[in-house]
Amino acid sequence: MIIPDTVNIGRFTYTVDFVEVVNREKPERIGQIDYVKQEIRIDESLTDEQKVSVFFHEVLHAIDQMMCIDLEEKQIVQLERGLYMVLKENDLLKE
Repeated sequence: MIIPDTVNIGRFTYTVDFVEVVNREKPERIGQIDYVKQEIRIDESLTDEQKVSVFFHEVLHAIDQMMCIDLEEKQIVQLERGLYMVLKENDLLKE
């Protein structure tokens, strides 16, 4: 799958950036979403598969925030893993 430069989530358009350091205060992070700047940041050193997984994860955060669902991080992780699994196993992540 080719990750787009921008992604529309509801009425918001998020830019997607691949960066060396996602969060300087928390360098262990491999992905992060900024709702104010409407930006998704993904660690550029990840494999392509990992980048797609992190992209889905951050998109789920945006949907959660926009829809006021209030999911916990563990729930986002589980949803991302399930979504990624279905898309991959059904060959829906084509470039």
